[in-house]
Amino acid sequence: MPTKIEIIYDKIKREIEEIKENHNYNNLSNAFGHFFIKNLFNIDDQQASETLTDGGNDNGIDAIYISNDDEKVINFFQFKFPRDLNTINKGFTEEEITKLESGVREFLSNDKLEEKRWNNDIIDKHREVRELSSYDIKLLLVRFTTSEFEHLENKLKHICTSIKKSTLNECTYSFYAAEEISKLYEARYEKKYPNITISSYTNQIQMFDGDIFKSINIVCSIEELYNSIKDKRNQMFDGNVRYYDSTTEVTKGIKRTLLESPEKFIVLNNGITILTEKVEYNMNGSKFFLTSASIINGAQTVGTILDVFDDLIKNGNDLDKYKNSTILIRILEVKDKENLINEIVNSLNTQTRMFSAYNISNDSRLKEIQQKLNKNDKEPYFLEIKYNEYNTQKYLEKTKKYKKNVITSEKLIQIYVGYYNKNDKASIAKSQSSELLSDSKLINTVLDNMDYKETINIIKLYYRIQKVITMFRGYRNYKKTEIIEYLEIEDSEIDDYQFLTTGDILILYVVGLITETKAEIINNEKSIDKYIKEAIELIQKYIKDNIKVEKRSLSNITKAKNTFKEIKKMFYDKKNI
Repeated sequence: MPTKIEIIYDKIKREIEEIKENHNYNNLSNAFGHFFIKNLFNIDDQQASETLTDGGNDNGIDAIYISNDDEKVINFFQFKFPRDLNTINKGFTEEEITKLESGVREFLSNDKLEEKRWNNDIIDKHREVRELSSYDIKLLLVRFTTSEFEHLENKLKHICTSIKKSTLNECTYSFYAAEEISKLYEARYEKKYPNITISSYTNQIQMFDGDIFKSINIVCSIEELYNSIKDKRNQMFDGNVRYYDSTTEVTKGIKRTLLESPEKFIVLNNGITILTEKVEYNMNGSKFFLTSASIINGAQTVGTILDVFDDLIKNGNDLDKYKNSTILIRILEVKDKENLINEIVNSLNTQTRMFSAYNISNDSRLKEIQQKLNKNDKEPYFLEIKYNEYNTQKYLEKTKKYKKNVITSEKLIQIYVGYYNKNDKASIAKSQSSELLSDSKLINTVLDNMDYKETINIIKLYYRIQKVITMFRGYRNYKKTEIIEYLEIEDSEIDDYQFLTTGDILILYVVGLITETKAEIINNEKSIDKYIKEAIELIQKYIKDNIKVEKRSLSNITKAKNTFKEIKKMFYDKKNI
């Protein structure tokens, strides 16, 4: 019987082989980078593909992702994925680390990168970083290996200390080996919540045992909570409606209390709720053993505790003062009652206006479109409105559709708003798509107006736009000429189309202008290509005539509200001539 590591390796390899084919990557390590970043940051395929910088003149930097934390973080990646299990024990090397260090130092220390030494993707990322007012730095080395890497920790610590000294920006690092990657895979793909043990601070416990659920209230040391979940953080938030957002005023308030008056935490914070399949209690030490535990309320609280304590430990501080600082924890044991679980999760999170696709999983308007689409064998697309829904349906053999054609409800709303420019928020659909999901009025407007046939056409249009972007990536990295033939341009003109890398929503929006948002007329590949080409030429002309690309990041240009506004004006001015 194969070992667990062999099973997960085979699953991940199949996944990244599909990614390699679908996104025109030249090797498995690029596809692995796409897979890893997508799952680590919970972003979609388009966003993941935009992070990759691997290729000629990458100077050891395989990907750059700017995460929107309280302080923006520039994440620099290096990826390696073994071709087969025979090389899985080949570990991280000092040469790889040195190469990444050298590339990052040059990236950070220059106000402009030389085109002869750097590829266009990294040059554009560099321009984007230069436009930021402040940021932290993180180095991530990711390799599917069973080899030890502790002996390299001191080297990375020294590098980060040196980078901080020369830049004054905070700099941290992380290693992701086979064990860490496997945990991430299980959390995202198999929805395996971890088992945890939590000790009560006191012997005073409130318990209610009902017919369909068990509820237990305990008081726990904040330090005890941190130690119980710190190594399982990636696995515990999947059931939570409100994902952790470190930028909110609420989160900043939680952080302030933790640092300035932790003894008051229990009276100033509502605590957290943990859902579990089974809870067992051990009188010795007042310990609770939770099977398949998921935090369903209190993500802001737990996320802040993790961030604050991680920083304290990183800076050499102990957590002793938090031993007697407490937090209220509610444990709910519910077995096989999905509707009840959904009701509990949604009810516990209604105190915020934060909108999530989880909240509309039972919305009749969206479910009607889902049922029509998913049961229509003539259409390849699968609409997923609940987490992990496709994987479950595929496992139960209830769908024959392919994973590459899964579109989430979040993505559907994003492209719908992008095409129709609902409430003048097309640019927001690109720059801050999560903001769309927090606008319940907008979401209700979208769902009220969403027509099944038009929705299918918009999905087809978006997938074709992604295909065009993949063609461009194929030329940029591997000199495949498909995009040259598609756009009917010369090789020498291709640099004028660099905006394609991040221009998906902008192209979608401009097609909406050209078609006057009559989605019914984009009903076949010929018409779709006609409008996409028109949109691309319009955007190319606007950028070439109006923007000094050598001074601005194209990724910022393609999501700027002013770009959408000016192209709209340019289109109607031309139309009225």
